[in-house]
Amino acid sequence: MYLELESDFTEQLALLETAEDFLDYFVVDYDPELVEKKHIPLLRLFQKLLVCKPNADYATYQKSLRLAYKQISLGHEPMIAAGGCASCASDCSASGE
Repeated sequence: MYLELESDFTEQLALLETAEDFLDYFVVDYDPELVEKKHIPLLRLFQKLLVCKPNADYATYQKSLRLAYKQISLGHEPMIAAGGCASCASDCSASGE
């Protein structure tokens, strides 16, 4: 039964596309104007908080998203290195040149 619930959760996560989708799914109150302007930093911070929590469940995702949203709403955005984010191996910076 637990594996079924975990599988359903993973499938539901795969359907989420926007910051608003995540905030709605995890029942996090938010200011739509703030999210429209800061969705990328919000999702980056959310992902960063989850990286060190393998096998996270709904409650862990919800808590991490609430924390990320609170930090973004307070103006605390994650620092991005000059060559791009440190958490992925893609060469994003080359596409803009």
